[in-house]
Amino acid sequence: MPKTSGEPNNESTVKSILERTSYRNLELCKRDILAALHHYKGLLPKQDKYTFNDGRSRDLVLLEGTIPVPYRGSSYNIPIAIFVLDTHPTHAPICYVRPTPGMRE
Repeated sequence: MPKTSGEPNNESTVKSILERTSYRNLELCKRDILAALHHYKGLLPKQDKYTFNDGRSRDLVLLEGTIPVPYRGSSYNIPIAIFVLDTHPTHAPICYVRPTPGMRE
């Protein structure tokens, strides 16, 4: 499958983040993250600190951007943040919708 111009950069970014953090299943995480980035072109990978409810914090891979969501015959780009846990795939990612100031009720 041919790669688009942005994918090699995503691959090096993801590899770099995974090497700096403490992921248990590096190759599986890299494969799944790159698959998500390939499928959802509006997402970008970066490293960000996630603070859990108990106050612990950890540097994780964050996939941030928009995903298309079909609704009543139209497609809407919904802004999201997906934190991939360092225990992936044992534990599901933590996902948030991040409304932008321009979104209306």
